[in-house]
Amino acid sequence: TCHAGMLDGRIPIKIGEEHVGFLVIGQVFEKMPEKESACSYARELGIDQELYWHQVQKTKIASLEQIGKAAKFLEFIGREIISLVSANLKLRREAENRKKIELELEESEERFRLLVENARDAIFLSDTKGKFLMVNKQACLSTGYDQKELLSMETRDIEIQHSEQSIKKILADLCEGKTYRTNGLHRRKDGSTFPVEVVLSGYLNKGQQLIVAVARDMSEQKKNEAYRERLISETRESEKKFHMAFDTSPNALSITTLPDGIYADINQSFSRISGYSPDEVIGKSVLELKLWKDESVRDHLLSELKEKGYVEELEAEFTVKNGSTVYASMSASIIKLKGVPHVIAMMRDITAQVKAELENRRLEQELAKKEESQRNIVENSTNLFYSRSPSHELTYISPQSHEF
Repeated sequence: TCHAGMLDGRIPIKIGEEHVGFLVIGQVFEKMPEKESACSYARELGIDQELYWHQVQKTKIASLEQIGKAAKFLEFIGREIISLVSANLKLRREAENRKKIELELEESEERFRLLVENARDAIFLSDTKGKFLMVNKQACLSTGYDQKELLSMETRDIEIQHSEQSIKKILADLCEGKTYRTNGLHRRKDGSTFPVEVVLSGYLNKGQQLIVAVARDMSEQKKNEAYRERLISETRESEKKFHMAFDTSPNALSITTLPDGIYADINQSFSRISGYSPDEVIGKSVLELKLWKDESVRDHLLSELKEKGYVEELEAEFTVKNGSTVYASMSASIIKLKGVPHVIAMMRDITAQVKAELENRRLEQELAKKEESQRNIVENSTNLFYSRSPSHELTYISPQSHEF
């Protein structure tokens, strides 16, 4: 009952666990109030008393029992309304979700279509008999057929490496869930052929078994493989020639790491000149073998290599295995083996030449000494000495000639 003496009622409205509002009933009198009582309430509200009393007389009279029945009826109506509203909201949400899913599906299908259409590999979709149902742009470009022509054809029309029986067997296996990766040979519209690598798989679409074949043109790869094989063959032949020239060279050849000077290889002439076998040299350092008689010359060699990348005709002395000295003219350059810098050096034995030069110098010096001694004898003698040319002209006359 409100302050004015009227009966009110509220029925809560809930959707699920969420309270969303009320259904309100009432604004009736259980019995008509006295005029004075009604006018007193009007005075409290500050409204016209006669007008208020006039409206009060129009208000319906209902018992508590009637109000209770009305409330129960409204509660039933409220539940039905709530049920309808909930169902409507659920349907609306489902419709919105379905629309969103359909939109996402359309976008996904469009992305997939663009992906397939612009793929670098040829893509063929066929039924279990091999008839093409869909082909992409690359399938048309690689075979030379347009889309309409390909969709009227079957797998056996372009695949010529596999027999018709083999194709049927592959298609049957694909229907059982197997996946294939195989090599094939496709024939173009102009009759030319090209090698392909094909990946095949099967799947069900709305109850229909379909086959997807992704074919990659291997022409360029095959050319690259052939080119690579040729390069490998030429490299091996070149290495064979190099080793033959390396091993049979009359000059001592060696390959050492840079800068630590570890011997990686030597030839037969190196062993002949140094006296060391390959097993005694390879894996050891230049310093360990103590071949250089003057290490400063080797330091000069390394400095020149660092500055110019090569050295030509550098003369040096080496101490060989038997302790004797070998004179050599060295030329060297930097090379890379498997990405690691090495020095390839050629040592030309000039021992005989150097010894001959030293012997010539010794003989020249002895001859000079003898000539000086004879000159002293002639110049200090009391006798007259002279010499003539074949034409009898005087070529020498001793200082004593003025005495005669």
